Formats: sequence, C-alpha cells, structure tokens
Amino acid sequence: MKRLLLVALALGTVPLPAAAQQGGGYTFYQDGRVLARRTFAGAVPSGASTRMVDLGQVDLGTIVSLDPAIRISGGSLLPAANADLALRRAVGKELRFAREKDTVRATVLGVEPLRVKLADGSVMFGLPGVPLFPADLAGGDAALTLSLNATARRDALPLAWYAQGGGWG
Repeated sequence: MKRLLLVALALGTVPLPAAAQQGGGYTFYQDGRVLARRTFAGAVPSGASTRMVDLGQVDLGTIVSLDPAIRISGGSLLPAANADLALRRAVGKELRFAREKDTVRATVLGVEPLRVKLADGSVMFGLPGVPLFPADLAGGDAALTLSLNATARRDALPLAWYAQGGGWG
C-alpha cells in the first residue's frame, strides 16, 4: 500500500487538499526580495471587472495573476494613511490644531509650501499646532483596486507579487 501511495504521489495522481491547491506562501531570495503568493476568495466573473485586494504597500508592476484565465489590465493603489497625505486631503478644509494649552482652528490653504489661514484672516506658513484630522481625512490602510479581465468565471483570484525586506540577516 505504501508503494502504491508513493507511486501515485510521484505521478501526481493523488488529489491535494484544498489549501494546497489554492497556493499561498513566500519565496525568499538572497537579494532581499520576497515573492508572495496568495489566493483571494470570491468569484471573478467572466469579462471585465474590478476587485479590491489587501496586499499592503506593494509595487503595482510586480503583481501577476497565477490563473492564466485572469489578466490584470490595470490597478490603482491608495497609499496607507500618514500625516502628509491627510494634510493634502485637507486642502480647502478647516481643521483643529492642538497646542500646549488649547486648540485653534485654521483652514489648510496648501501643502507646497505648507500654509494655513487662521481665524483672524492672516495666513501662516507652517502649522499652528498638531493637526487633529477627522476620520474621513485620516484615511486607513493601503487600498489596492485591480482591473481584471477573465476569459472564464473563476471562484477565486490567485495572485503573486514581489515585496522587499526579506532576508536571512
């Protein structure tokens, strides 16, 4: 029985568990690159569609579909939130700024150079304190939207992409 199982494994005739069929994992290279693979659950319809996936910060040019029936025709990445991006989103809006003992309100006029309009109408280059951003301006995690074109409907989206930062120390 053991020999039969070994022969079947060698010939590739033993069905693999679903997790193994779906793929996923990492390959580390000596130069620090990491090839990541992951399958995202959810149907991919036949024809053109878009799909949001959570890959974190990634170089769009390195993303490939592992399913030959699915072609990635484009994508857009909204970077993860940070103070600079939130300030850019706040141009034209009034924000509160925390100072040591109080808060002040000012309208963000621009970010290059950084300037705000204070309540008395004067314009200040710089910030009058630490900006307090409302949730809609603060953003969140990186959001990646892929434009897909599938020749046939699929139950999942298998992807691979390169990341940086891996290595053996």
